[in-house]
Amino acid sequence: MVSVEDMARCREQRAARQRALLHGCGGCVLSFTLNIAGAVKTDPLIEKGFDLGLRLIFASLRHAGFTARGTQILREKTGCEMLCQVEGEALYVKRALCTLEEADDFGRLMDIDVIGKDGVKVSRLDVGLKPRRCLLCEKEAAVCGRSRAHSAESLFKKAEAIVRDRLIAEAAERLSALAQKALMFEAAVTPKPGLVDRENNGAHTDMDLFTFLESAAALRGYFASCVRQGAYLQSQAPEQTMERLRFMGRFAEDEMLKATQGVNTHKGALYGLGILLGAAGRILPNDFSAEALLLVAGEIARR
Repeated sequence: MVSVEDMARCREQRAARQRALLHGCGGCVLSFTLNIAGAVKTDPLIEKGFDLGLRLIFASLRHAGFTARGTQILREKTGCEMLCQVEGEALYVKRALCTLEEADDFGRLMDIDVIGKDGVKVSRLDVGLKPRRCLLCEKEAAVCGRSRAHSAESLFKKAEAIVRDRLIAEAAERLSALAQKALMFEAAVTPKPGLVDRENNGAHTDMDLFTFLESAAALRGYFASCVRQGAYLQSQAPEQTMERLRFMGRFAEDEMLKATQGVNTHKGALYGLGILLGAAGRILPNDFSAEALLLVAGEIARR
């Protein structure tokens, strides 16, 4: 639990670190934390959300042509925070990073401050943006905070739900891309006597390499859905996940056949990869090993 005194001390120490980084800095200083209400400022889920925020920030800086250096990352009971120097004009750095804050609900949790050489923080108003909205209603966050319109518990639960949803979405995108790549790589392996490869169609007259590529391209959305369904059915028994996977698999098979003009290219992969991805979803947002993944997949497949 974090006290008011703890948070006040944390803000003072952060300000001191910001001033130290500004000394001799040719650009500006960037500070990043997550907006987490209540006396608990971090837990394993929120820490994963913080790490995701770091990846998004550094990727955005690279894409905008800015260089970050002198990075400091602290993980304390008062929350996780990152400070770094950025070679660039503070106003333009803030403008580049505000796209993250405005992108989605997760962005509303990201508190990204940019401090110029004069020690003054660039505000959202300076880059033409309105004040931040409350997580639970459409009013200004500052107004709700001052009036205590919402309990700290409800805001904390909302923040955790936002982090969880964003991590699941990222994992679904990443894992579905890997599943799709696996199908494409398998199709391209050469030689495969009697089977389709890059050089010939083997014993098949109704399909070639491009048929498999068309099929793999059509299934990526299904693979992402398997991850999401596994994640959102974590509290349910494994048979509930299997039931949902079967339902989605029938539609995915239709998409496959539509893409291949009626040729059965990946019906087995629909089943096998669907279960593996559903199992991955049931483990999220925790890290998992191959052994843990196969154990959960086996529990689903037995249903």
